[in-house]
Formats: sequence, C-alpha cells, structure tokens
Amino acid sequence: MDPSVARLRPDIRQSVQWTQNQLDMGALKWLSSLPLLLEEENVAFVHGAFGPKPWVYCANEKSLAYNFDHQTRAVGFCGHSHVPLIGFRYEGGPPVIEYLRTMPLPKAEKVMVNVGSVGQPRDRDSRACCAVFDDEEHTVTLHRVPYDIEKTQELIIAAGLPERFATRLAVGR
Repeated sequence: MDPSVARLRPDIRQSVQWTQNQLDMGALKWLSSLPLLLEEENVAFVHGAFGPKPWVYCANEKSLAYNFDHQTRAVGFCGHSHVPLIGFRYEGGPPVIEYLRTMPLPKAEKVMVNVGSVGQPRDRDSRACCAVFDDEEHTVTLHRVPYDIEKTQELIIAAGLPERFATRLAVGR
C-alpha cells in the first residue's frame, strides 16, 4: 500500500482504494502524471496549499499565513477543505478570512480562493459548489447547484463505502 494512503483515516483510505479500483491503469497513470501545482502568469492552482506541505487546509489564519509565505502568484485557488472561503493579506498585515461569495477579488498582496466542493461539502450547504474566476474583471462567481442527494446516498451505500459519507451529504458536513 502507498505510504501516503496508509496513514489516512480508515474510512478515507477505504474511499481512496475504492476510487482507485474504479479507474483503469491508463486513467491512474494520467492522474499520477498531473502536477500538484499549476502556475499561469497571474494565478496559480493547487489542491490544498502552496509550499512543501501541499495537503494543508487553507481554512484559518494560521494556515493562510503558511500558504501565503509560499504562494508565488498574487491569486491562488484551492479546494482541499471543501469549504468556499477567501483569504487575503494586505502588505504587512495578518491574513483575513471570509466565506466566499460572488465578489470582486480584494486588491491585496496575496489572495487564496477556496472554491468549495462539488462533492462532500463541509459548509452546511448540501448543494454542489464551484467558483468561476473572471481574470479580466478580477471577480469570482460562486455557483451552487442542487442535485439528487438521496440517489447519491444510495449509490454510496451500494458501493460499500462508509455510511458516514452518505449521511453527511444531506447536511453539508
């Protein structure tokens, strides 16, 4: 077993192993070839955080301070915590964190947008969540999309995955 999977909680490990078993070798190879960091001219994208600890949740001031110390672009995007948040830091100031909403991005030294989660939301809103960035207008638009939660719960249980993953969908936790 991959050491990074072995140290996960048993329910998370079960979910990762189930997911890996659903994919063919070509898909697994393609996924493993993807970079952990994608940088464009003015923005960068990661799953969790920038820096040597890429699985940090950018969900509080301390984790944002760590992230901003390693974020090489003014604007970054992540999604690891499953909560739509926006963090920013003005020159010389401490990080500020707010719930993400449709908004212009702050004209701050560093901005980190946590886009939320299409699946397994953690912000007490059970709808799927995503964000769209307009690089010309420098805005982010939050989208919430309802879906058939009961059917999704049935599929999770039928797959033999932990019941907790199904029940939490209804409350977005």
